[in-house]
Amino acid sequence: MKDTDIAGMGEEPEYRPRSKAPLAIALLVVLLGGGGWFAWKAMTTTDPFRVLVAIDFEGQWFEGSKPAARLVDDLNSQLEGLGFDVVRGGDPAVLAVLEDNAGDLLAAARKLKASYLIGGRVAVERVQHEVADGGYTEVRANAGIELQHVDDATPAKMAIQSWSGARDPERALMLLADGVFARKIGAAVVPALVDHPTLAPKLRGDGADKKAMDAKTTAKLRKAEAYVQARGQALSTAAKAYAAFRLRRLEDEKGPRPVSYHGTTAEEDGLIGTGPDGFLVKTADEELYVNPESSQMRRLEAMEGLVWKRPDDQGTVVRPLWTGYNIYSYPGVTADGGVAALVEDLFGWAKTVTLIGRDGKFQRLRVDPKHRYSNLTPSPTGKAVAFYDRECRRCEDTLVVLDAAGKPRFQADREGGRFEGYAWLDDDRLVVMHTPATRLGGEPPVDDEEGEEEEDGGAEAAAAGDAPPTRMFDGVDQTIWLLDIRNSTVVPQSLYVVDEGQSLAWVRASRDGGKVAFSGRNQDGPAIAVLDVEARVMTFIPTPGPTEAPVFSPDGASVAFNVWPRGQGRDAEIGLAPAAGGEVTVLTDNPHDDRYPHFSHDGQRIFFESRGDDPNFPRKRNISFIASVAVAP
Repeated sequence: MKDTDIAGMGEEPEYRPRSKAPLAIALLVVLLGGGGWFAWKAMTTTDPFRVLVAIDFEGQWFEGSKPAARLVDDLNSQLEGLGFDVVRGGDPAVLAVLEDNAGDLLAAARKLKASYLIGGRVAVERVQHEVADGGYTEVRANAGIELQHVDDATPAKMAIQSWSGARDPERALMLLADGVFARKIGAAVVPALVDHPTLAPKLRGDGADKKAMDAKTTAKLRKAEAYVQARGQALSTAAKAYAAFRLRRLEDEKGPRPVSYHGTTAEEDGLIGTGPDGFLVKTADEELYVNPESSQMRRLEAMEGLVWKRPDDQGTVVRPLWTGYNIYSYPGVTADGGVAALVEDLFGWAKTVTLIGRDGKFQRLRVDPKHRYSNLTPSPTGKAVAFYDRECRRCEDTLVVLDAAGKPRFQADREGGRFEGYAWLDDDRLVVMHTPATRLGGEPPVDDEEGEEEEDGGAEAAAAGDAPPTRMFDGVDQTIWLLDIRNSTVVPQSLYVVDEGQSLAWVRASRDGGKVAFSGRNQDGPAIAVLDVEARVMTFIPTPGPTEAPVFSPDGASVAFNVWPRGQGRDAEIGLAPAAGGEVTVLTDNPHDDRYPHFSHDGQRIFFESRGDDPNFPRKRNISFIASVAVAP
């Protein structure tokens, strides 16, 4: 190397090591940032299977509401049985979060690591019945339940109804909160939860969601996963069974007129009557429910009610009229469908006489824990209602008429005999069929002042000239009586006395009150009988078998009824006869039970109940859905 080269390089620069502080600071920032991110992530990440249940039921459970606590405990147990983790009380930190965030439960759910919130509110209505023995409190609940993921903008909403009652108001509320209400809510919420778009892929094992789960999470989900599969299979099988059942019904029909079926084949509807709004049924909504604990399919029944249904091109239009805990037997309804009358069962504690208007507003004319009411029949315009009243289970029934305000208009004992039915001709005249005690094989008892039958004293009183008790229905055989209840003193008029070899049952009047129809028989066999009220003449129309439930067409020219044709099995069919007499037409022919016909409001079709065994619950449940057939060919 040349000297010039060395000289050209100049002096060697002084060496100073570079500071490591910026690198350390940067590394610290990265570590702190990463740690903070992980800490933030740990604090904000929710457990995908953790649920907060907080339903406002007279307050929240964490605020001390006993009904809410009982309801939520039951729902939590259902969810835990499927492997979900639920937020429970007992931890002061949990209670503090809930109390501090009571106004924002989604925020509370996030802080408690819950991914789902089951919330909403139970609206409670109390009805106090001022009756003997301290009164009775009826409680009605309308629950608006919401299921929401913490990141959802809009919750899934469900409406559930339930009723309860007890003498003590607080006990009535706690009975409402007990298992049945919680099961109803669970039956709606649990399927919605397992079908939620954020959860369903995990439970069904779809794609990356399943692969990303660890063994512990997979084991935790086994029960929920098995439930989802069992539920899907059970509901699919049930739907196919009902579809096949409906098709089989159509194929089985061999009658002269086509039959239409309305609604689904899973219903249990009782046909009450018809009107401008369609046909009125007594029903309870049925929902197929797969029990999370047993994976067995069950039926979940809602409150009973009266519902108007009207067929159209899109299916069946439904308009609920009234709901309640339980309806005894079949309600009555006016010919135009304007007023219905029914007997409510108030949770086994009391029975009611209830009138319901077209708008659904109802009035309880009587509420009693001991009396038993039946066969409620409103007058043509709903100004009065007739019914049977028994003071106890073994007591004889009394015929009672109340006006629409509950004021008594008429009452008659059966006098040791038997009432066989009645029908209104108009708002003031009632036709009553009565069989005297002598016809039933005995003399009516004569009671003394202590309520016990007289023995020797009765003969002595008669010998002394005391008059026998006055009887309203003073007949010697089954008699059709006309009662005009406009006067304070009612004197029955005999319209028809049943002859030897004749028998009558069921009593139905035409809309104009000019005729009354009966099912019965005479010397020639089973028949439909039609009484001309003014002429007091009975016409017997021979039928191909025993009959029940006759009903007039709107114009009074025809009578429909159920009939059991001889030699065609034990199932009833729908028959049609001219009211003036003539040939009977059997409109249906199938191996099912068709009964309780009612003409449509325009008289063009006959609606009826079509009954059979539920294909999904054979020998355990009858189904009864509504069908119709044309009157004219």
